[in-house]
Amino acid sequence: MLSMYVSGHQRDWDTFISFVLFAYRTSLHESIQETPFFLMHGRDPVLPVEAAMCPPTITYTSSDDYKSEMVTRLQEAFTLAKDNLQAAQRKQKEQYDLKSDVINYAIDDRPIIDGEDIVPNINPIENSDNTKVKILDTMRSRNESKRLEKHYFVQYENGETQWVKEDAIKDFAIINDFHISNENID
Repeated sequence: MLSMYVSGHQRDWDTFISFVLFAYRTSLHESIQETPFFLMHGRDPVLPVEAAMCPPTITYTSSDDYKSEMVTRLQEAFTLAKDNLQAAQRKQKEQYDLKSDVINYAIDDRPIIDGEDIVPNINPIENSDNTKVKILDTMRSRNESKRLEKHYFVQYENGETQWVKEDAIKDFAIINDFHISNENID
């Protein structure tokens, strides 16, 4: 918004910042369905023109009445804003999930692991770039850059198990000819 008002040399932004902040703080925010001004002050702003044309209609008999009214208003506003924010987050997650190509594997799914990502001590099928596995468990952990990363605990056809990173698993494919005997599962 500020860029719409400053001049080409952009040295007069400080002249407009208070007006832009007021406009932002008194605008209805879509995710919380309220204005930041109301959440801070427990009331809608009174513009100078409104103060001149309409005298205040609410009067309080004591400061305790005012205080209890403000506390009640703010509690209701915060509760409503929290509920609206959670609903907006759910909606945004649903929209993201519709467009996301991330596949979430479940326990007992049987995807294929890229042969290059297999740890050397696990012997894949001879002359195969891909190895069939069964997912036994999942876990999220932080990598070196502190980002969450998903790992799968998998069992290979030869019965050996290991944790593998999510990106090691190729596109999901149900493998019907993959059988693991129960004696290999701990």
